[in-house]
Amino acid sequence: MKEIAATVSLSNGHVIKMVLERENVESVIEEFLEGSGKFNEGGISFLKDHVISVEASEKKMARINNDAKKYVP
Repeated sequence: MKEIAATVSLSNGHVIKMVLERENVESVIEEFLEGSGKFNEGGISFLKDHVISVEASEKKMARINNDAKKYVP
């Protein structure tokens, strides 16, 4: 499973940003745009019929650089 960052725009003007664990970006987009019903996960709930647009991409892992942790007095 990959972490997918998704932004969902609803017809009432609300924009919801969330991170979901799914196989790929396409599965997230299909989940929101295909079919009807209610999305309810992680305390976020809305009707799929109210979805206007979806943006999704793989969440990038933060780069860790050991040199950045060194302090020089």
